[in-house]
Amino acid sequence: MADIKNFGIKGIAADVQMGKSGGRFIYDSGNGRFDLTQSNGTTLEDLRVGTITAGAWNGTAIGSQYGGTGQDFSSSSGVIKVSSGTMSAGTIALASEVSGTLPIANGGTGATSASAARTALGLGTIATQASDSVNIDGGAIDGTIIGGTTKAAIGGTTITATTAFVGDLTGTAANATILATGRTIGMTGDMTWTSAAFDGSGNVTGTGTLATVNSNVGSFGGATAVPVITVNAKGLVTAVSTASISSALTIGADSGSDDTVTVGTDTLNFVGTSNEIETTVSNNQIQIGLPNDVTVGNNLSVTGSFLSDDITAATVTINGNLTVTGTQTTTDSTVVTIADPIFQMGASGSDDNLDRGIKFLWNSSGAKSGFFGMDDTDSKFMFIPDATDTDSVITGTLGGAKFGTIEGSSFTGASGATITAFLDEDNMATNSATAAATQQSIKAYVDTTVGAVDLDFQGDSGGALSIDLDSETLDIAGGTGLTTVGSSNTLTVNLDDTAVSAGSYGGTTAIPVLAIDAQGRITSASTAAISTSFTAAADSGSSQTISGGNTFTIAGGTGMSSVASATDTITMNLDATAVSAGSYGSATAIPTFTVDAQGRLTAAGTASISSDLTVGADSGSDDVVRVGTDTLNFAGTSNETTTTVSNNTITVGLASSVSGLTSVSATTLTDGAFSVSSGAVTGATNITASGTVQYGSLSDGSITVTAFVDEDNMASNSASLIPTQQSVKAYVDAQLTASDLDFKGDDDSALSIDLDSETLDIAGGTNITTAGSGNTLTVNLDATLSGLTAVTASGTVQGGTLTDGTMSINNGAMTSVASITTTGDAVIGGNLTVSGTTTAVSSTNTTIADTLVVLQAGLSGANPNDIGHIYERGSDGNNGFFGWDQSVDRFVAATTTADGSTAGDLTLAAADFQAAAILGTNITGSGTVQFGSLSDGAITATQFESTITDSDTRVPTSGAVVDYVANNGGDGLLLRASIGTGATTAAIGTMPNVSSRTYYADKVVLKVSTGFSGNSVNYVTIKENGGSGTTVVAKADADISTVGTYIIELDGSITLTKNAAVTLAFFDASDNPVAPTGGAAVGSVHYNWTA
Repeated sequence: MADIKNFGIKGIAADVQMGKSGGRFIYDSGNGRFDLTQSNGTTLEDLRVGTITAGAWNGTAIGSQYGGTGQDFSSSSGVIKVSSGTMSAGTIALASEVSGTLPIANGGTGATSASAARTALGLGTIATQASDSVNIDGGAIDGTIIGGTTKAAIGGTTITATTAFVGDLTGTAANATILATGRTIGMTGDMTWTSAAFDGSGNVTGTGTLATVNSNVGSFGGATAVPVITVNAKGLVTAVSTASISSALTIGADSGSDDTVTVGTDTLNFVGTSNEIETTVSNNQIQIGLPNDVTVGNNLSVTGSFLSDDITAATVTINGNLTVTGTQTTTDSTVVTIADPIFQMGASGSDDNLDRGIKFLWNSSGAKSGFFGMDDTDSKFMFIPDATDTDSVITGTLGGAKFGTIEGSSFTGASGATITAFLDEDNMATNSATAAATQQSIKAYVDTTVGAVDLDFQGDSGGALSIDLDSETLDIAGGTGLTTVGSSNTLTVNLDDTAVSAGSYGGTTAIPVLAIDAQGRITSASTAAISTSFTAAADSGSSQTISGGNTFTIAGGTGMSSVASATDTITMNLDATAVSAGSYGSATAIPTFTVDAQGRLTAAGTASISSDLTVGADSGSDDVVRVGTDTLNFAGTSNETTTTVSNNTITVGLASSVSGLTSVSATTLTDGAFSVSSGAVTGATNITASGTVQYGSLSDGSITVTAFVDEDNMASNSASLIPTQQSVKAYVDAQLTASDLDFKGDDDSALSIDLDSETLDIAGGTNITTAGSGNTLTVNLDATLSGLTAVTASGTVQGGTLTDGTMSINNGAMTSVASITTTGDAVIGGNLTVSGTTTAVSSTNTTIADTLVVLQAGLSGANPNDIGHIYERGSDGNNGFFGWDQSVDRFVAATTTADGSTAGDLTLAAADFQAAAILGTNITGSGTVQFGSLSDGAITATQFESTITDSDTRVPTSGAVVDYVANNGGDGLLLRASIGTGATTAAIGTMPNVSSRTYYADKVVLKVSTGFSGNSVNYVTIKENGGSGTTVVAKADADISTVGTYIIELDGSITLTKNAAVTLAFFDASDNPVAPTGGAAVGSVHYNWTA
């Protein structure tokens, strides 16, 4: 955020107020717009901008001073009229509001009367003549149509034209004469003909000639050959030839090998199967039908409708679509697989206020019904482990859901606080009230903000000291005679007791005798009688008694002299030695001293310092460098090493391009070319080449490839060679062989067909229809099977429609059934396989005993589809979707316009997901996730909070962490105090007093937790130097009557007075000091210093 000075920001959701009483910038989410208002939040303010370059103007009128009309004509029609400076919309009254003459050039008549207009327009007198006849006595009519839409007669005896007439002339044919020039009539194309000249005086006839399109003329066809005729699109024969008639007929069937029948010699038998198919030959016709009692040994395939009141079968296979229109669909199988990746449930015709989802039965301390699906009331997905189903409206307590990763744009807790993102920012730069910080980033921020701060202090001696508040402890230890005791937040410094008994010492006849240690404490106390003499003692010699009236002389010893110069004062002086006063030692010499037994310098001199430095290397002779005169150079080698000198450091490194080396041992080589003439490259993870890579072998660790090979027959058959694409194709193509289709009939009766003159008619019998197409003859059951007393199938029964009675399939499967329609229940005792494109279940209750439902069963290779359940919602909105989103590799709860017929990558919009608890390893949010609690198994979080409280179940936002650290960190560069009521001023803190530092203000934070009120309090100011110095926070910077955090960023230009308080003061609107009676806040002054 940019620095803000002289006003605060009051955060009210999407409402930002500029200063204490300034305008407000509000986002109106209901109308999707931004409003600029006065401080009351309703009265709109003016907005001045440079240029609006894009978008549609949706406001009211644009003022006339800005180039507009000043009015809104969006609902008006007509023209805009201006009268006396006022605009209005309407129509123009031509009679009353228009006057004068409109010139012809401007679309008028140039006159104010009809006669004048005719004259101005040059109409002459023709406009005034009768409407049914006009006499033109002279002149010419140019460019005029006579007659218009109605034919007009031209009277007179002769019409003379100087050139040819254009258009039609209608008259009497008998009066017509011949054409001026005769014309020929001709035809081209498949027939050609050209007539004689035709001038209209007589008829013209002629003979046409067909074009030649076939050069092969003659007779074609016979007993052993048939004519082959080519005819063009006009029916003309363009080519004729013959084709020999083959007497060999190849026959095939569903099983067995193809066979050949010689026409005219062999007999082609069509044999039925007992109780399945019967055949009859009559009048060159073979009739194939079903017997009245059909027994099918394999599967039943029905391509039409299948009508039955009851189906009992071991396995039913439906190759078409399965539609269930009953009220109950029960699947008691233990395994249910569905190849469709999108499982659709519900209908979208209207809003039925019913929930959509999956209900499952389970048992935990009793039978329960669980539910997972979409709640119709709020269009959110929900999971209820113990649900109550009231006519497809599900109620119950929400349960927990376990996921790997949950994606949403925000997370909303039970308290209503919303988190839109999880951030890992060690510096908390976003400072957001809607973002949650990770544990690591909170720790890093607190450690950096609090841990990097020292506590500076100093004693009476020893200079300035500091304590790292993050890693060190300030130990205030007692010195000699002192003991320190810590309790709660208090450290007490106590004087130690000595051996002195409490009492009074000394009097008129005795003087006190006191023992005082270096700290000034009395360690012993007694009295001594007053005497007129005293004893003098020294380091040697015997003690002497000095009686009253005698003189006590203090004489100087070796190297010392005594001087009595003032009353009660004797000065002891050191005697001078032979050393000359001065400085000894320099950059080129060191001092030499002689010290006597008394520690006195008796002699002083200097000795020279050597400046020679001997240097050596891996090769070459040692050399001498003179310090202070010569330069010691560290030189690199071309294409090998480089040297750099910086900050008293010499850095020796390899050149960017190294050449001429005989061997290289390295972990990683990057950039440039790499050539290995012998040996091997080992340990490389990836080798990327833009040219040709020559190799001895390639290996992935288990298979070693020695070469590429191009062998169409794969003769090498090697496990270490890789074939080319062309050789693989050639080998596969060579291995493919053609397959035959064989068939035969049931009976042995002979039948002879003349292929040249007869047609082999394989006709269907009862309930059988045959159809031929291409080289295939298909035998089908009729759409409706009738006359059967029973159908018993132990395998496959092929047919159309079975009506009336019971169908029983003991084993095998039903295949290729287009539809099965029952008027009662359908019970499948075996497996139900539906291989069509649609399985529609219209029953109102569907139960599945299988605990796991497989979608998109049998998929091999890459998955191109989203997989899940579609919940149709009717007029409530787009359909619901819950399932696997292939594009992002995760489960999603979403809405979509797709339905059950849609496949592939669906267009999904994230939807809300509601659950009592969500368990997962990762949660990624791009939508809103509302939760009751979040748990990692050890700690449960119940809500997010924008202010930090002492709670183990709440997660603070990064903004809350920043505020808490800023307000409670104790960073040593901060003054902080709670602001209460009852006084006109409050001290935030006193600035330090370090003589070498200049202090300046960085930032002021005023956090109002309860708005101030009482005694007409209106605003506050904060000033330094005890309230009489420079203003740090001005009148308009903070609105203390409103709860909020007011951050006043300063530019460091305000200097803070040392050892002086920074004071907050309350005022009313008339600038009078007042003491509020209500309100609470915390004031913080952040400062820094320069030396």
